[in-house]
Amino acid sequence: MATKRNFYIALGVVVTLVVIAAIYLILDQPPQVDAARLALDPVIGEVDAPVTIYQFGAYGCYSCRATHQSGFNAQLEELIATEYAGQVKFVFVNFPVISANDPLSAEAAQCALDQGQEVFWSFHNSLFVVSNETYAQMRGEDDYVEFAERIGIDADALDECLDNDTHERTVDHHEQRANRLNVPGTAIFYVNDRQVQPDIDAIRELIDTELAN
Repeated sequence: MATKRNFYIALGVVVTLVVIAAIYLILDQPPQVDAARLALDPVIGEVDAPVTIYQFGAYGCYSCRATHQSGFNAQLEELIATEYAGQVKFVFVNFPVISANDPLSAEAAQCALDQGQEVFWSFHNSLFVVSNETYAQMRGEDDYVEFAERIGIDADALDECLDNDTHERTVDHHEQRANRLNVPGTAIFYVNDRQVQPDIDAIRELIDTELAN
């Protein structure tokens, strides 16, 4: 009789643990992100421009940081604002596969994008300005909240966004997007669907080709 009672007690404990584990897994899931937000890209230039320059990059990518700090991205912005005004836009797609810090920094960047395009680009450019060594030390959410405070964006909103894992699925979506396109790594640039080196003359030539089609 005692053996049977012990069996039911043990069974009850196991069932309870399974239920608790299932509840934990459900509650621990990151929030869903609607399709419109998943499709929102950080954009420089006219959203409906016929030609898009894409950069697939990561904040822990040394070559991305070197390219940015060389002034290349500023040259692209100048090209888009003047020579190809209304015809070309630039989109950054985060492909967080280089450093262990990259998924969190990508989430922080998406949280900044929630505050608007200008806020995103302020965050993005400021994060690429720091050294590789400084970036490597930015391992926790508090580091990005303090960073947001330093550059003058809404740190409380970014803190809440990170604390809620608001854009964990967004970051996964963009990584899958890069994988579907077989993007070989970072820093990779495309003009529409044509891969190109980070060279202004080569990019200008592809833009002219795309506009002529």
